[in-house]
Amino acid sequence: MRKMWSKIFTTAALTFMLCLTGLVMTGQAQAQRFVDNGNGTVTDTVTNLMWTKHSAPFAEI
Repeated sequence: MRKMWSKIFTTAALTFMLCLTGLVMTGQAQAQRFVDNGNGTVTDTVTNLMWTKHSAPFAEI
């Protein structure tokens, strides 16, 4: 039983570390991933999502 819990913990810890590694990106990696299209939009080359580069400011209520 102890061996099983040890294996589960090790797997969970490894999974967590791999997730964190994917979330941390260097500035150079971000520059390669996000492309300025030159028309006011930016594209994420990994997900192929596109959004406006500058959004209108929110109105204060």
